[in-house]
Amino acid sequence: MYRFWVELGMADTALVEEALIQVKGMEWSLEQRPGESVHLCAYFPDESSIEPAWQLLCRHLPRLKLYSPTREVLKETDWKNHYKEFIKPFAIGPLHIVPEWMRKDYRIPNGQQGIYLDAGLAFGTGAHETTQLCLARLVDTITFHPQFLDTQSYIDAGCGSGILSIAAYKLGFRKIFGFDHDPQAISVSRENARSNGIPDSAIDFQEADIAYGLLGRQADLLSVNILAPVLKLHAGLLLRAVLPGGTLSLSGILKEEGSEIQSVFDPLAKKYWQEFYSSLRTSGDWAEIAYIRKRR
Repeated sequence: MYRFWVELGMADTALVEEALIQVKGMEWSLEQRPGESVHLCAYFPDESSIEPAWQLLCRHLPRLKLYSPTREVLKETDWKNHYKEFIKPFAIGPLHIVPEWMRKDYRIPNGQQGIYLDAGLAFGTGAHETTQLCLARLVDTITFHPQFLDTQSYIDAGCGSGILSIAAYKLGFRKIFGFDHDPQAISVSRENARSNGIPDSAIDFQEADIAYGLLGRQADLLSVNILAPVLKLHAGLLLRAVLPGGTLSLSGILKEEGSEIQSVFDPLAKKYWQEFYSSLRTSGDWAEIAYIRKRR
């Protein structure tokens, strides 16, 4: 097993985070021990896999070519223990997101729900702020509208590991559709759903881009954890995919991009919905903006 990594400067860390959200299906992740710099790293079973993956990432983020990468050889036991240092359980409301290898040891409080994800998969374990902001918006839904859950519909645009769709099911949604442009993401999402005891028929996962994924569809809650430029490009389509009384949750937004996103979505929300209100929350360097469509 090989660990391939570069030490990032603070100025580039947010840019790399943003790129990794968009480039799903890749092996890269950010790791940081307390008091140390941030490492962009990946683990490979053989040396021949390293260079193609590095070049592909550099095409999405050319600045990475300025850094000097390091490769280390790890024993299998070293790899397993090293990776676990950076994967920890966390809770948002009644949801507890737990690495699969901690399933037997982590106690879920009575009346709350556990979501177990394979920490070795490349599509995220929910620890990133953008995903946590979307999870918080899901929890808001059951807090304020619990009586509608069994009939409400949910769409997870850019589902990645499927964590948001799985969370929606655990919270009580029963009409769930998740899509991603990457076929491997769909495979991973289905696998994660099964490992959480969710029947294949309960969540409809499909390979699709935004235009095809939302074609002819509307939902009571639509989560979109995608980069700001993509959100702006598809603003009208995203707004039209929300039912009256529903919510559009936009994440993958850097805090400094929030006003720019609102300048695009506000006039379109008024055009398509007439009446609405919005809500912004932040975590770290990231923001989530929710547009809530008023019922007629």
